Amino acid sequence: MRRPSFQSVLYVLVTLGALGLIGAVVAVASFLRSEEGRDLVAQMDLGLRMANAPGSDALRAIGCSTAVITTLEDLMAASESSFTGEVRGRVEAAGAGGAPVVICQRFLGSGPDCDEIAGTYSEAVGPSRGFLVVNVQGDTKGCDGVYTAAGRPLGAVGPEALKRLLAGGAPETDGLAEVEP
Repeated sequence: MRRPSFQSVLYVLVTLGALGLIGAVVAVASFLRSEEGRDLVAQMDLGLRMANAPGSDALRAIGCSTAVITTLEDLMAASESSFTGEVRGRVEAAGAGGAPVVICQRFLGSGPDCDEIAGTYSEAVGPSRGFLVVNVQGDTKGCDGVYTAAGRPLGAVGPEALKRLLAGGAPETDGLAEVEP
């Protein structure tokens, strides 16, 4: 019996490879058209928008390994299980879904503190309302805070500072309304 030539074996392997590649393309296209695929693409799009939002380059320049800027609304959508219906309702009722959330993560060594992050973001973007800052150093939270549009600290993320942020306010009040505690 005659052995197949190298060329014949090569043709068979190339044909099988091409069929495998076509099958993979069809499988990926089918997945991306499914509900799960569309959700994955939407999450990837959200991640890219958050990582490339205005001010993120300035935050990386001061030492944030990862700088993410999003809104409360997008953050609630991205991590649905972390927000109760009550929290969602309060944020939506206050019209605070568009409040920026600035997240800085430093993997090694120490990075900027929350006040420096807030000042850098405020200077780079000039937000029209108050915002939240979350600073993660390695595996632990470095600090968090609620800030006015001008980068003035209102305190750690908690009921009183959030109440002022959620109250909104005109630009002449630094993006926050005065709210009774």
